[in-house]
Amino acid sequence: MNNLPFEVSREEVEDCFKDLKNQINEVRIPTRPDGKAIGYAYIQFSSEEAANKAVEEHQNLSIRGRKIKIEHADSSKKHDQVLKALNVALLKN
Repeated sequence: MNNLPFEVSREEVEDCFKDLKNQINEVRIPTRPDGKAIGYAYIQFSSEEAANKAVEEHQNLSIRGRKIKIEHADSSKKHDQVLKALNVALLKN
């Protein structure tokens, strides 16, 4: 889930998937060391079918006026690598 407002809450993310809410295992919203969200979230669903439905049927969502993009997580963990690099850069400053 990309393009989230920096102040997004777990509840706001879950509310985007009301029809799948009982199939959400976990919601992770990565944050910077100062606690601000980075603008994306990972949602783990209980099945591949639920994840596919989320991607296929929830493309026209918005949170706080921002159009949200939903896609399957990149298996290369690119976002995690960016987050680690950002944390290292912030700690050095």
